Amino acid sequence: MKVVETSAIAAQLAGMVLGIGTPAALFIYFRKKYRISWKPFLLGLLTFFLFVQVLEAAFHGYFLYANEWTKEWLKNPWLYMLYGGLAAGIFEETGRLVMMKFALKSRRDWKDGLSFGLGHGGFEALWILGVNGVVLLSLSFFINSGSFDSLTDGQLKEALRPLRDQLVNGSPWLFLLAGLERIGAVLVHIGLSLVVLYAVKSGQLKFYWFAVLLHAIFDFPAALYQSGVIADIWLVEIFVAGVAVLSVAWIIKAKPLFERAEA
Repeated sequence: MKVVETSAIAAQLAGMVLGIGTPAALFIYFRKKYRISWKPFLLGLLTFFLFVQVLEAAFHGYFLYANEWTKEWLKNPWLYMLYGGLAAGIFEETGRLVMMKFALKSRRDWKDGLSFGLGHGGFEALWILGVNGVVLLSLSFFINSGSFDSLTDGQLKEALRPLRDQLVNGSPWLFLLAGLERIGAVLVHIGLSLVVLYAVKSGQLKFYWFAVLLHAIFDFPAALYQSGVIADIWLVEIFVAGVAVLSVAWIIKAKPLFERAEA
């Protein structure tokens, strides 16, 4: 009987700790260094939940599953790429815009963008790594105890088989990579939050549309990987790392930009 190696379970745990712990550590660091507020952080968290887990999820539920015409149409990988990237960009950046315009009237400084982005990206990491991580870890112990092979529900067994194969045959590095990817995504969320916040602060809506476009482009490689056009996950991860580095450069550069806008 094939089992999930200890190294794979350790990598799952390490990925969860890295991906979830890093946003928390960054919040503590920024709170001490820049005295960032809880309010933008919590609004960022709320934005992800409301605009992604509720509104965007309902949107995808219709166009990817309920509507047979669009469901068939979006089997084209390039159309799926455009659809997925633009949907994510529009829902998430519109969420930021609405929250920042109406709920952050007194907190539109650079440090508030940091806090908002950490809340948004941090909750996304918690959702993806926390929920999925618990499922994968539970399934790992289920497999190793021999319970998976004794499942009598054929449909459930077939539904879980791809996950089982991933856990048993996949490289432990891939599980660790999920945590590292979330760190990059959090940095991108902070950068995008600052772009939208600057749009609100300066009254220049073009920066909001710029954030939508940047977000869509950031998601394009992942969509192509999901649809099988990109076969090597490392190409996607290198792209994420590159965009994360550019995001850090923008985060640093944005500080004096906000200070000049304040003057």
